[in-house]
Amino acid sequence: GMLGDMIMECAEKYGHTISQIELSEKDKQKRFQEMLEYRFSHDYGLDEGFENGILNMCNSQDDFDFVLDRIKKEIDKKEGDYRHKILTDFLARINLKMDNADEFLKIRENNLSSEDDYIQLAGFWKDKGEEKKFVEILERGLVTNNYHSAYDRYKLFDMLELYYEQKEDFYNLHRILMKNFETCPSL
Repeated sequence: GMLGDMIMECAEKYGHTISQIELSEKDKQKRFQEMLEYRFSHDYGLDEGFENGILNMCNSQDDFDFVLDRIKKEIDKKEGDYRHKILTDFLARINLKMDNADEFLKIRENNLSSEDDYIQLAGFWKDKGEEKKFVEILERGLVTNNYHSAYDRYKLFDMLELYYEQKEDFYNLHRILMKNFETCPSL
């Protein structure tokens, strides 16, 4: 609701503000640790705001290295916990923001379990101008068995439908539309 939106916006602005203040390395790391501890210990749907705040605070390689080190240590503690995936996704986001393509690809390829994971990976390839890989990843996302229902892949269907429609590739558009119909339990 509104309170959650306000808290997320505040966390994002806090991160930006900290990045603009000249703090000693020790003081800045203390601020990072506070934000990271909050991110590690709370799950109230505010994770994106705190992650954005942490990313906003990073304005040097040392900042990124500090955050990456803390997240990797926390991920190791969360093996088997649902937060392991959440933190792994954050790790992928950080590497993407750092333009660390090799590390991003390694993390993302080894942790494809949700529609958003496939969309993030496909978006990476699209941004690189790799249209064929973009489509392959979206198509691969459709056939994985990680989904509970057809509704868990609606964005993948939408992206592929739009892509094939824009390309006027009616054969593949028809194929995707039929696959979409086939996965809908109410049809």
